[in-house]
Amino acid sequence: MQPTRTAIVLVAWNHLESTTRPCLESVLRFTDCRFRVICVDNASRDGTADYVDALARRTGVIRRIAATQNLGWARGTLLGLDAIDPDDTHVCLLNSDVIVTPAWLSQLMEHLAADPNIAAILPHERPDLTDPGIAVPARGASRPPFDAVLAAAERVRDGARILINLAN
Repeated sequence: MQPTRTAIVLVAWNHLESTTRPCLESVLRFTDCRFRVICVDNASRDGTADYVDALARRTGVIRRIAATQNLGWARGTLLGLDAIDPDDTHVCLLNSDVIVTPAWLSQLMEHLAADPNIAAILPHERPDLTDPGIAVPARGASRPPFDAVLAAAERVRDGARILINLAN
């Protein structure tokens, strides 16, 4: 049996410092399963392409796909899905403003493997923003508060929402 490999499809458009870089850094730091990232760059003009290309060369697990215009998230995601290859056994659609936490992917995979009727797993993308203990960066802030995000993740670790495949 072929070992699993998850293709993480990420669509980016500008916002390199406030979303794309922190997202990719967290994926590289906290993903504990075999994976690769397909980053669709929606014609960013802020250095996203150069950053992703350099990261791809350094890590060997990232591929950048360049869109000639901003396709939006849905069409950008479809472009990324076109880059799935036969070694990819699973797909994860990840917004570029998400910061993943330790063991995020293995925990999602455990939920997926636990029940053959599960068709998809949706991780919580944001902690409870009404919690006064969580610092949320202002729009355009250069870096998100990693410590606050990790602390919030501890409180919601078991809160993955599950979609059941109703076709079975």
